[in-house]
Amino acid sequence: MAMSGLAAALVALPTVRLRADYLAIATLAFAEVVRTVALNLEPVTAGTIGIVGIPHILTFSGPDAAFLNAATDVGVGAAILAGLFLGLHFILESPWGRVLRAVREDEEATMAVGKNTFRYKLQVFAIGGALMGLAGWLFALTLLYIEPSGSFAPAITFSVWVMVIVGGAGNLRGAIAGAFVIYGLEWLSVQLKDVAPDFLKDSIPYIRLMIVGALLIILIIYRPQGILREKKRVLR
Repeated sequence: MAMSGLAAALVALPTVRLRADYLAIATLAFAEVVRTVALNLEPVTAGTIGIVGIPHILTFSGPDAAFLNAATDVGVGAAILAGLFLGLHFILESPWGRVLRAVREDEEATMAVGKNTFRYKLQVFAIGGALMGLAGWLFALTLLYIEPSGSFAPAITFSVWVMVIVGGAGNLRGAIAGAFVIYGLEWLSVQLKDVAPDFLKDSIPYIRLMIVGALLIILIIYRPQGILREKKRVLR
């Protein structure tokens, strides 16, 4: 988490002044640079072979070892998610979080009242990077294997972005709901592939992508706030 947060802060220094699409392009370009370097840095990352043999949090033995290992990983992940949800909710409702919402809504007005918006955005990048490092740790523990192409693939970035948009940007509940919806569709497509007729087996992953794309288009047109829209705050 420390390394991920530091890396995010270093990326933010030259890019955080960019707006909207330009910021996304710059950060995606940096991810591609990291992926290419990691692929060629074989003494450290093992290149395309990847790093195997990553242990579980707790390693059990016996006939129920697989279930106990998976249950431990899920339990630890759920506990971390619950803790982060409560902690981030507290942060967002704090004065610091209110400044972040002000920066999002109108950065010029926030600067006019004396807030250093660059510093706040730099802090957000660093915190977000640290949390992504934690997510990467859980991801590696789930697969027990990690390699650059899969870890830095644009498809993963796109999937996370779709989860946020579908669930509802700007609120924590929406991000969790979007993750369950999009990953649930992926899980369902895997289950259907096992029972589908032979002529449909190879097409199911593509059908899932078409459904996700159609769902995203419908939401953007008819409910741009996502499934769980952000709660409007009224000053009294």
